[in-house]
Amino acid sequence: MENITEINKIIRVEAKGNRALLVYENAARKIVDNSIDEMEQELKQKELGFVRIHPRHLINMNHYKKLSSFSTPAVELDDGTLLPADMNMIEEILIHKNENSFWRKITKMLKLK
Repeated sequence: MENITEINKIIRVEAKGNRALLVYENAARKIVDNSIDEMEQELKQKELGFVRIHPRHLINMNHYKKLSSFSTPAVELDDGTLLPADMNMIEEILIHKNENSFWRKITKMLKLK
C-alpha cells in the first residue's frame, strides 16, 4: 500500500473482479492486486476516513459531497462522480458526517423491519 500522503489523494476505490481500481484526485487511475475487501480492511485500520458505500465501492469521505436519490440512493463526490449506495451501508456515511437527515430516518426505519 502507498504512503499516507498518496492514500489521502485517493477519491475512491472500485472493485474490479478480485482486484481494485484506485481513482485519484488528479483523475489518475491505478489497478492493484488487492481485492476491495482487502483494501477496506487496510484503509480502515489506518483510520483515514474511507467508507464502504456499496459492495463495489469505497469512498474517501474527504471527497463526499452529498447523498442523493432519484429511485435508489447514490453518493455524489466533489468531482461530480455519482456512485450507487447500498441502503445497508449508507448509515456509516451518515454517522461519519453526523447527518440527521431524511436518509438517517429511512435507514432507522429499515432496521426496524
